[in-house]
Amino acid sequence: MHGRRSAGFTLIEVALAIVVGLLVLVGATLMYQQTIMSSSYSKAREKVQAACGLIEETAAANSGNYPQPVAFETIWGVRRQADATTSPWGGTVGTFAVAAQGMVPVTGWPAAPWTVFSYRNPIYAGSLGYALGNTGATQSATDVLSGTTTTFTTYLVGVWDNQANAPYFPAGGR
Repeated sequence: MHGRRSAGFTLIEVALAIVVGLLVLVGATLMYQQTIMSSSYSKAREKVQAACGLIEETAAANSGNYPQPVAFETIWGVRRQADATTSPWGGTVGTFAVAAQGMVPVTGWPAAPWTVFSYRNPIYAGSLGYALGNTGATQSATDVLSGTTTTFTTYLVGVWDNQANAPYFPAGGR
């Protein structure tokens, strides 16, 4: 007497299907995270470019005098309210008691404008940093993402990421 063979999957076939499904899920998750991060970097770069444009526009309207950081903080908050209150990495910008308009103003060239405030402090996450230089002084900044160092002579703008690393996409007057 021959037993009837069951019509179904073996344990090995089920295990293989689960493994393949998990691999597809992990791959899709990684692609999603990479897309989100790429989008965040694009938003951060746009934020820095918008700040530089507004700084230059303000300087042009004031006989070539660049705005002082605290004055620019107010201009930034009024003219770019969405940038001032939202982080490129999602959520709101830092603690507004520190960066009232989503910006951390730095007067003069400190030894390192990005360490004047506690480096890696989450209250700066997503904030824009703006430092205005003293006449004849220079300031170098190394982009966290690319490792490229650039020297600036008039002003420097960058952004803190969601882990409070800075600067991302430093730009400014050379």
